[in-house]
Parts: sequence; C-alpha cells; structure tokens
Amino acid sequence: MKKHQTNSCLGGDEPNQQRRISGDCVNYQSEDGLVEIHTKVEGAWRFPKHDYPVVCLRLRPSPGTRIQTIPDGSGGLDVLLRHQEVAEHILALNAADPKSGYQVKAVPEKPRERKQHWDRINQQRWDKKRRR
Repeated sequence: MKKHQTNSCLGGDEPNQQRRISGDCVNYQSEDGLVEIHTKVEGAWRFPKHDYPVVCLRLRPSPGTRIQTIPDGSGGLDVLLRHQEVAEHILALNAADPKSGYQVKAVPEKPRERKQHWDRINQQRWDKKRRR
C-alpha cells in the first residue's frame, strides 16, 4: 500500500501553497494507491503542444474497490472519489491556473477505525467470491 502523499509539486512548508516547482509532478497519492493527481507540462499528450500545466487523474482500477472497470466492455471506469481527493484535484487546478479561484470547503475524513472495519468486511466478501 502506498503512503498518502500530498502536493509534492508545490513549494513551501504548507500543503497547497501556490508556489510552483516547474515540470511534471505528483500532487496527491491516495493511501490505497488507486488515485493519483498529477500536474503535467512535458508529459501531457495534447495537440497542439503547449507549456501550460494540466491536471490529470491517474486511476488504477481493481475489482471490489472504489475504482472499477465498467463491465460493458467499453473500457470505462466507475470512480468513487473521496472528499479529500476531490479537494486535492481542485487545489491542483488552482495551482496550475491561479485565475480559476475555485474554493474548497474542508470535509472531515471518516474515522480510520471505521474505514478499516469495512475494509476487512469487504476483503472477506471478495475472498469468498473469488473462491467460488
């Protein structure tokens, strides 16, 4: 499991400061490794090529998680983002384009114990399903 990381492409001691470090970077990584938020300058595939930063979501789908492929063969994803991930995405957009001025209200995370409890239940449920 990856460690939660926030705003490695922003400078300063406080998270979400809008002092940029040039180039591509990771703004956020979820603890479970399913969601990353990247700011890309060089690594963005776009036409015509330009030097403006863009903010991208990198998602890693896995059965039984909050990021899953849609079973219709389209290659699409069902994505259940956490409040923190939505906020981090908006903050990365603000940093990439400060004129956007999006505002984010902090939403407290669920207690870790509650999440761990449901992670155990869901893991058992998926283990049973796989054995069938």
